[in-house]
Amino acid sequence: MVDGGNRRVQKFKSNGDFILSWPVGLPFDGTPRSPMGIAIDKNSDFVYVTDDIKARLQKFTSGGALLGAWDSSLFGGCPIGVDVDKNGNIYLATNGSPAIQKFDKNMTYIGGIGINSGNPNDPYSFYYPEDIAVNKNGDIYVTVWGDSWAQYPSQVKKFNSAFVLQTTWYQDRILAITIDLQQNVLVATRDSFPIGVIKYDPNGIPIQSQSIVPVDDCGSSEKVSGAQGMDMDSKGNLYIHDWRDLVQKFAPPLRYYFEGFFSPIENNQIVNNAKAGQTIPVKWRITDMNGLPVSDPASFVSITSYQVSCTTFAGDPSDDIGEYASGSSGLQYLGNGCWQFNWKTSKIYAGYCRIMKLILNDNQVYTASFTFK
Repeated sequence: MVDGGNRRVQKFKSNGDFILSWPVGLPFDGTPRSPMGIAIDKNSDFVYVTDDIKARLQKFTSGGALLGAWDSSLFGGCPIGVDVDKNGNIYLATNGSPAIQKFDKNMTYIGGIGINSGNPNDPYSFYYPEDIAVNKNGDIYVTVWGDSWAQYPSQVKKFNSAFVLQTTWYQDRILAITIDLQQNVLVATRDSFPIGVIKYDPNGIPIQSQSIVPVDDCGSSEKVSGAQGMDMDSKGNLYIHDWRDLVQKFAPPLRYYFEGFFSPIENNQIVNNAKAGQTIPVKWRITDMNGLPVSDPASFVSITSYQVSCTTFAGDPSDDIGEYASGSSGLQYLGNGCWQFNWKTSKIYAGYCRIMKLILNDNQVYTASFTFK
């Protein structure tokens, strides 16, 4: 973690035990913090730290030995947020131009995008870019602090690996951002109350939010003061570093990765044409946050359905259910995280349309559309 108040990097074990620290920037003299952003190249354990006093990027070994430093003459401004992709390329959010910059592992400039301005009508305008995160596909996510006086709202911008804007979404007063094990985007709110983390899918669709329970610091009743940095380890544990240089660790939430319904049920707004009164085999597969198959029957809560107007599906493609099961409803584990529930439908469904709901015990709901004959 970066310790801005004392201008140093501190290294801890996952249980919080202190390992070592090393200085970054000038000796502490009471002036504002110096280290700002931090990222680790997981291929080499090199540590990259941005420095907002000296307007530079520094590179260290995992033991704190300085390997290199680059100043504002390279960036055209001050580097703030930093991340490293799976190939060792370095990405910076800066107050220079371009606002977003990419370098290879030798710090050779590759490309960038955006200008620092307060034009809310320019999609490539940034008003205080803060943090940056890159997923496995090379997609780039940037948090922009914004300014309500300048009518430039806080937002997240997503770019593909060619720096083409893909989408923008808005969230009040944000700074820290990271990518989870399923490539979802986690954003921490900063000065709003309650402080919390919001999870979005890769395209900015909200999935869930979680308030952060305040933790006392050395007996103080002061509340958590907003996230400065955030990262996730290989086990899904989330680490949040706040402005008081307090680090909190959160265990991964109970959540399954759902791979969609399998044949004979269609996904993606395709309407399933079914015979009323028949038993439909509903099949799916789920894994945990580490990609391991889930075999616990408690993962399943229920399958239900409700009637909707058939105009709901107007214009959607459809496909016939080509497989039916025999017998009554029931749950079966097929192995390797695969499940089947035989859904016994009623004859009174004939001539109507329904939405089927699968509910798992992580409170997620998955649906499929049906027209019954």
